[in-house]
Amino acid sequence: MRVKGYKPTSKTFRTKSQAKTWAQSVEDDMRAGRYRQAGAETLGDLFHRYLREIVPLKKTYKFHNSNIQNLHRGLGDIGVWSFSAQSVVDYVHARKAAASTVRKEVNTLNHVLKTAASVWNVPVDVGEVQKAKDILAATRALSQPKPRNRRLSDGEQQKLLAALNQSPETLLLVLLTLSTARRLKELMAINADLLVQRQGRHFLRVLDNKTDRPLDVPLSQETAALLYGFGGFTMRSDSYSQAFARAVKRAGLSDLKLTDLRREALSRLFEADFSVPEVMAISGHASPDVLLKVYSQVESDRLQAKLNRAPG
Repeated sequence: MRVKGYKPTSKTFRTKSQAKTWAQSVEDDMRAGRYRQAGAETLGDLFHRYLREIVPLKKTYKFHNSNIQNLHRGLGDIGVWSFSAQSVVDYVHARKAAASTVRKEVNTLNHVLKTAASVWNVPVDVGEVQKAKDILAATRALSQPKPRNRRLSDGEQQKLLAALNQSPETLLLVLLTLSTARRLKELMAINADLLVQRQGRHFLRVLDNKTDRPLDVPLSQETAALLYGFGGFTMRSDSYSQAFARAVKRAGLSDLKLTDLRREALSRLFEADFSVPEVMAISGHASPDVLLKVYSQVESDRLQAKLNRAPG
């Protein structure tokens, strides 16, 4: 017997009528969702379980929820036992979305399957996702994004801050980003109650993602002054991104995004000789992977600067 979403199943009978009766009964149960067998789960079953048990534990749960919903629409009916690299390839080719969006969804799929295999003991071949990525990379159907290393050059910060005088909240967001390297949505939860003064210096009290303990991040006098009496951000995150883009245009800068400032802040922390664990505590990164890349770039730039200054 073969029914979509279930492993082929068989049984031996002495008479044809008994076989037909069994087959009809099993097929009815399968189509009604009453029949369960080892390995008969669909990817949809895994997506539902992931939404219930894993996504609520994640900080960016809305992002993961959106990815899962899209994956469910395209892959939910596929049986776990029949999942293959071709399933992912077909999904990517049929998905009408930006390459960056599809790439994130495939990464989410990979994590769902790894969780199913290692935590839930579901017999699914996780390696099929990597095979699909290799196939898609060879055909450039899932191209990797070009790495960005946009830094602020001499005078650019002053021009940017001057152009942001028309948008005080966006100005504060920019200064906080350059001080803390925190994400936009994390910074939007900040208000004056988190401003701490100690021994004549100002600090922003943030939550360390790894230890759940408060952490005091030093602030400049300019940033602290903007935070005094600040009741909280009033616009949506995309509104700040748009205000930033307008300020960049007024300042006459090119190819500068709000997210570039986070990398700028990370680079400055490494230039000030903070270690990777120290920067992780300040920026809220849960993994050192991104930070190690930034650190490597900073060290490479330092070495190149020394070579440029060397005589001869």
